[in-house]
Amino acid sequence: MRASSLGVILLFSVAAEPIRAELSFQSVELVLRPEVGEKSVRGEFAFKNTGDAPISITEVSSTCGCTVPEKPEGVFAPGAAGILPVLLKISDRTGLMSQTVTVTMSDGREQKLSVVANVPARVTFAPRLLLFRAGSPEPKSTVLTFDPASKTTLLDVETTSESFAIVGTPTLVDDRLKIELRHTGTASDDARASIRVRTRDGRGVEHTDLVYARHTP
Repeated sequence: MRASSLGVILLFSVAAEPIRAELSFQSVELVLRPEVGEKSVRGEFAFKNTGDAPISITEVSSTCGCTVPEKPEGVFAPGAAGILPVLLKISDRTGLMSQTVTVTMSDGREQKLSVVANVPARVTFAPRLLLFRAGSPEPKSTVLTFDPASKTTLLDVETTSESFAIVGTPTLVDDRLKIELRHTGTASDDARASIRVRTRDGRGVEHTDLVYARHTP
């Protein structure tokens, strides 16, 4: 009688153990390393169902439109593995980018994933704003320094206002571009302009960088 009761208790205990899926990610942080001048970069999160029940991903979302996760389709049986691709749109951003991807699973649980990238600067400006004042007619200059890895070629430099003129012909030498600008208007001008610098990198991608000029009376 006691043996029979013990068997019933053990059988009940085994039957009571929950069957549960467990989607485990190989890493919850994805570190991307874009090259100089890249406008976007791709990566992926690897995962596996380490539980004993099937599971699927119902939704993926991110904290920024610059981060685009792609929802894996289908049901993942116990032991099945998969990947979650992510596209990071860099555009003209530089420096540290950090975004969060939220993964919602069919059992209602959520997993937070982190996408991190340190975007190298393709070009730096010294300075980016050229400020002219009445009574100071001398030209002012700025220097653009391009990352050598970008293998930059200069296409052209132009100003958007007739109140400013580019002195001479700017030339890219050793990844440095010096632009000298002169105010050609009157002392009473309240004028603004953008100096457009068009370049092409080693991958054939064209870029337009802006330097700003301002004259105050």
